[in-house]
Amino acid sequence: EDTVRAGGYSHGMTILREAAAQGNNGQGGTGAAPNVSTLPYRVGNSYVMDTNRMALGILHAYSMGAKVACIAGAGLQNTEFTRQVFDFVFKHGMLVVLGSADETSYHHNIPSYYNQVVFITGMVANNHELYDVLPTTTFNAKSNLANYGEHNHLSVSGISTSNSTAVGAGVAALVYSNGLQMFDDGKLAWPMRADEVKQIMTLTADDINEAPDPQKWPSGPGWDQVFGYGKLHAGHALQSMSKDTIPPEAIIDTPSWFTIVDPTRFPVVAISGKAAADRYGSYRYVLEYGLGIMPQEWYRSEERRVGKECR
Repeated sequence: EDTVRAGGYSHGMTILREAAAQGNNGQGGTGAAPNVSTLPYRVGNSYVMDTNRMALGILHAYSMGAKVACIAGAGLQNTEFTRQVFDFVFKHGMLVVLGSADETSYHHNIPSYYNQVVFITGMVANNHELYDVLPTTTFNAKSNLANYGEHNHLSVSGISTSNSTAVGAGVAALVYSNGLQMFDDGKLAWPMRADEVKQIMTLTADDINEAPDPQKWPSGPGWDQVFGYGKLHAGHALQSMSKDTIPPEAIIDTPSWFTIVDPTRFPVVAISGKAAADRYGSYRYVLEYGLGIMPQEWYRSEERRVGKECR
């Protein structure tokens, strides 16, 4: 959170309200998850902060029982401690939701490119800041502030990616809460895991695939680097959840994102990760690879049918 500005505005508390402000109390709008408990942490004085302090805040929140970390900020360093914290909390049920930042760039800030996060970018109305000139026809336009790129997961409405991140974190909290209710009702054997929540959010997003237009950011079927897997849809995410439809977990640990591999030195690339479907008896996984940011063709590397978990 940055220093409180004139009129009492502060970046951190504004984001907290958009994620979880209570409704029907006559005090402004309602957050995406209005009935959840929140733990505000101040880990820096500006949007860019010491990544180790960020990790300490996440770790303490985890120790207090938090399930979602909402970070509308970026780090200065890529430390081993930070990477270990993100990996630890993810494997133990906590999901970190991070904003892409507002530099209109393809670069990814630390730690938004970590495997264990949900990367959020921003969306606005097609006539954003041009209301007197153009009619509103869609809310599926990419924000001209928001970053994009290879690790983009989801697009969420918001004037800035900070606003979008708050809503994304709120929706993640809704998915966790719904899973906890299902567990209490005997519909799930255990509460939701972090990767299951991430999979639900991405699998149920509304795909953005519009006709080419020189006045619009390009989109395409399925995942693309501008909109990710599409526009986050809270209703679809919650409606998709049943004892028979919780998606499996799948994550690649190494090589990490943006690792440069020289094929003249390493003709074979070792890939490690986890695939698990503990809620079901067995499953099949397929490992494919493609060339470039948005591959036009995928090549099958491995296919196996295994028990509940495979690493």
